[in-house]
Amino acid sequence: MTTAAPPGKKFNLVRYFSLTSAVIIGLAVLGLGFFQYERESAFLIRGAEQRNVDLARSLSHSIWPRFAVYLSGVSKQGAPTGSGQTAVREMDSMIRDRTRSFPVVKVKVFTPEGITAYSTDATEIGVDKSRGQGFRAARDGMMPISKLTFRDTFNAFEGRIEDRNIVESYVPIRAPDGGVQGVLELYTDVTSLVNEIDDRTLEIVSIVLVLFIFLYVSLFLIVHRAENQLRRVTAEWRKTESDLLQMQKLESLGGLASGIAHNLNNLLQPIVSLSWQMKNDATDDNSNGKNAEIVHLASQRATDLVRRLLLFSHKEEPEKKTVDIHALVLEALALLQATLPSQVTVSADLETEAVTILADASELQSVLINILSNAVDSFEGGPGQILVRLAGGPSTVSVIISDNGSGMDEETAARIFDPFFTTKPQGKGTGLGLSTAFGIVRAHGGEIHCESRPGGGTKFTTVLPIVDSVGSRD
Repeated sequence: MTTAAPPGKKFNLVRYFSLTSAVIIGLAVLGLGFFQYERESAFLIRGAEQRNVDLARSLSHSIWPRFAVYLSGVSKQGAPTGSGQTAVREMDSMIRDRTRSFPVVKVKVFTPEGITAYSTDATEIGVDKSRGQGFRAARDGMMPISKLTFRDTFNAFEGRIEDRNIVESYVPIRAPDGGVQGVLELYTDVTSLVNEIDDRTLEIVSIVLVLFIFLYVSLFLIVHRAENQLRRVTAEWRKTESDLLQMQKLESLGGLASGIAHNLNNLLQPIVSLSWQMKNDATDDNSNGKNAEIVHLASQRATDLVRRLLLFSHKEEPEKKTVDIHALVLEALALLQATLPSQVTVSADLETEAVTILADASELQSVLINILSNAVDSFEGGPGQILVRLAGGPSTVSVIISDNGSGMDEETAARIFDPFFTTKPQGKGTGLGLSTAFGIVRAHGGEIHCESRPGGGTKFTTVLPIVDSVGSRD
């Protein structure tokens, strides 16, 4: 039989689900927050740009007709002089008056060549912006260009301002012939609107996060239950695989035992018959008769041993009869009591309805005595306690034998039913006791399990099918 390979690192479904969910929820919330912020920001930029376009066109209708001479004569020579200064002052007064009711904090006017003809910051007048990306895109594309920026410091109408969100728009001004006669650059303060966007985005992200958390908790409960179910199924599968492997070992050993038992049985038959005949033919005062009786008794014991070997190998069915499980346990305890060390105490809890099972009483008794003897050996000559309990079920009865002895580690407990495996010193154990007990219990349609841990004692549970109830005990 090919068995599954030993499992590697244990897979924790709940942990994997939690980590995966945390990553997915985090990415989803961050993605949603980013999408919401970008969407709101795009609306904000478009709205601010449209207002800037409308304002720029309104300003251009006043600026270009009135200051055409000044605008056409602006050069890179720096601050204007004479009539140029007058034009700049009048332009400044007009622009401030027209933008008073708008959140505009700065305005620039550029000639088609990119020279700054006017700026609310007088130091920028005459500066060449022909290579500016925003200016060139608006002039050459003849379309408004806007962007949202954050400024730590900024020179505005009212002076230096700090920590502001600004929409910067380049608006081309068309000439009557269809060309571009200039470009206006307007800076609009949208800090309050950006703060509103931040608040709305945070609110939406919070709501979505709460919904995700609620969904996660619901799914966590489902996954946790599924993992428990998976662990139970996996444990059952491993137990079934272990039982099947155990049965294969017993089957192999049983085949060997069956062959030996049949050969021994063939050799014992003439010994049993002839010894019986010699015993009957001998007179009372003949010593040969006594010797024949000894041979006959020994051959009978050997024949019984052969029968046990055949039973172990499943080649001979046990002689099953209805048996009171209470009486069977009490008889086993009585047999053990004669050899029980004084420092070991045995207590029994048999207060349950008496039930009958279909069993070979001697075989099951040998199973119980074997388990009880192993419990006594686990105390290693020291004091100890053994508890024998009966637990009834709908269709089964369990005999539970537990002790507070030295116990076994997990690896040892897993091999406890293997043929020829023993924890006793060499010469004190054959390793066939519990493997034979396993085979006997299986032959009775039952199950036997072992639970143990180092220093924590051992518990054997033998589960047998019930035949019929015989009423309550007196």
